[in-house]
Order: sequence, then C-alpha cells, then structure tokens
Amino acid sequence: MGSNAAPSQLRRKFLDHGVRPVVPMTLADAPGIAPGVSAHVSRWGYVPAAPLETPGETSTLYALWLDERQLAALDLTEPNYRRKPLEHPVIIGGERLAPAFAYEGRHGLLADAAGRPLRLGPQRALIQSLLDDSPALRHLCGDTPDAFVGNVGDESVRAAVFRFFQAERRAGHRPEQSRRAAKVEPRDR
Repeated sequence: MGSNAAPSQLRRKFLDHGVRPVVPMTLADAPGIAPGVSAHVSRWGYVPAAPLETPGETSTLYALWLDERQLAALDLTEPNYRRKPLEHPVIIGGERLAPAFAYEGRHGLLADAAGRPLRLGPQRALIQSLLDDSPALRHLCGDTPDAFVGNVGDESVRAAVFRFFQAERRAGHRPEQSRRAAKVEPRDR
C-alpha cells in the first residue's frame, strides 16, 4: 500500500541500497485491512499511507514477492514504520497464502475532526480536505495543496504539522502507546 505499490519507488529504494530492483507484484485480497493515512508528512510533501484495520472488509492491494535482501533494504527505507505480520492471510486467485506483512505507522493514523480514521485517497484531494478543515493548518501550510507541499519542505514546518496533528487529536492510536510511553518524532523520510 502507499508508495511501495509503485514500481518506480521500489526501483529507486532498491538501487539506493545496492539491491536487485526486480520485484514481482500481484494483486491480492487482504481481509481486515485498508489503506489509511499516517499522522505525519513526508519531506517530499505527501501524507503517507498506513494500514487501517477494517474488520469485515477486504481490500485489493499489491503483494510484493521480496527476497531477504530486498526485504532488509525495504525495512531500511521505512524509518516511520515497523514491519508487522497481517492478522489474516492474503488471498490470490482463491488461494490463501503464507503469512504476509504490512508496514504499521509509528505515528498513528490521521483522523478527521470527528475522530474517524481517514482513508487514503488522491494526495491533492486529501491535502485540500485537511486544509479546508483547519484554519490552523492553513496558517501553517497555506491554502492550497501546492502551497502545502512547498511549505512542508521546511523541516520546522513538518514538525509543526506533526505537533498540530497530535495537539488537535487528529492522530489516532499509535502502536507505541501500547508498548511504551516514549515520544516518537517522524524521521526525515
């Protein structure tokens, strides 16, 4: 889900780590999970994907067939996530496969003003919706997706947006909250 479903992103990530960039990808049905939105902003200005638990729902997502070196390299490219086994096996062509994993966001899921987790959608629409919902966020980042992307290129603005998400209770449950009481700041990726 997210940028790891883009062949160009995988190619860049693997070449940056000296790993063979050929990765078979297959569409798979993934029960109980859907693309949500991580409660942080990347240095490139997009709001990244993170898995959202959706009991009773099934999403069609890309399954990547990685070897051990590719998996280790991909782990290195995901400092804002931790690899976690999925609760349910993925299904391809009616066949249940061996356990798969997803990258769980370390910053929680972004929620709307009512506290409902957001679903991943096109970035321009997602960013505009976030800006439309919050005068404070518009003050930090500007009125348009283009202004947002330009402004969050500044690390201090990204950090302020992260703090805003936390202060406004727009960041849902963080995995770390149930394991330890440490503050987790987004890593610059």
